[in-house]
Amino acid sequence: MIWKEMKRSYLVISICAALLGLLLLLLPGPTLATAGICTGVCFIVYGVTKLFEVTRFRNHFANYWLQCVLAVLPIVFGVIFLFKPLAATSILPLILGVFLAVYGIMGLKTSVKLKKFGLDSWWFNLITAVLTILLGALAIFNPFATAAAMVMMMGAILFTLGVFHVVQYFVASHRFKKVGRQISELEKEWDSFDWFWF
Repeated sequence: MIWKEMKRSYLVISICAALLGLLLLLLPGPTLATAGICTGVCFIVYGVTKLFEVTRFRNHFANYWLQCVLAVLPIVFGVIFLFKPLAATSILPLILGVFLAVYGIMGLKTSVKLKKFGLDSWWFNLITAVLTILLGALAIFNPFATAAAMVMMMGAILFTLGVFHVVQYFVASHRFKKVGRQISELEKEWDSFDWFWF
């Protein structure tokens, strides 16, 4: 069942996001270079994980090569942030904000599908998606004047989302154990873009 595979990587990515956010919050005198390097690592981990999944479960995707491109893009951004952290971090809030906003919108779509199939956890999925969009908007507009404040803002965003997604993982796991046919039917209508919410 592909849900088990999705949930496993979903948990790993969520924990990584929470740890990265906590690191940015706790580092003494956080700098833009530090934020750029940490964000680069996060993007690479996410992209590599998704690329592995897309390749392994290519039969579940109607547009396999498009999904490969969507998985490779975070890796490319991650490499740029690693080798040119100071130059890249000038647009870091914008990149992070757009990424989170798109990710949240895909989450809204997934929430509707989960509700359609009667999964009780759809509402928590919806809350997490809305929160993701709002935090993405906050990153895009970046109301913080200093570099330190901006880094802490990004840390708080990543930590909050990481914790919410970890909680969502356990909520979903508990609910999925109580359903059988619904999950099988849901997989038949699984859209390849839903995959990137997990």
